[in-house]
Amino acid sequence: MPFKKNHKLSNGRPEGSKNKATQKVRENFQNLVEVNMEQMQKDIDALEPYERIKVILQMSKFVLPNLRAIENQIEFIEQPLFSEVKTYVIDCPEHCDKSKQAKAGD
Repeated sequence: MPFKKNHKLSNGRPEGSKNKATQKVRENFQNLVEVNMEQMQKDIDALEPYERIKVILQMSKFVLPNLRAIENQIEFIEQPLFSEVKTYVIDCPEHCDKSKQAKAGD
């Protein structure tokens, strides 16, 4: 029988407390990196510039916090596209009227 939401049967790990196993793995990995720092630097120096930058960027994910995208909230103000619309009537010369009549007669 699965637990239901907001059950009171178990408290679990308190919010904000660290997982002991995860903490131990982090400490061991940090020790591994510290012990091999000189060799890692030599290996990175031996890489081509493009590869070196790629490795540094990959490693930075473990050191620098992830940045989140920020949504911009833009307030739109409705206003007319044109403040004034003018209509112009252009008289067609006499030959325009004759060509229209010729087409209508066809």
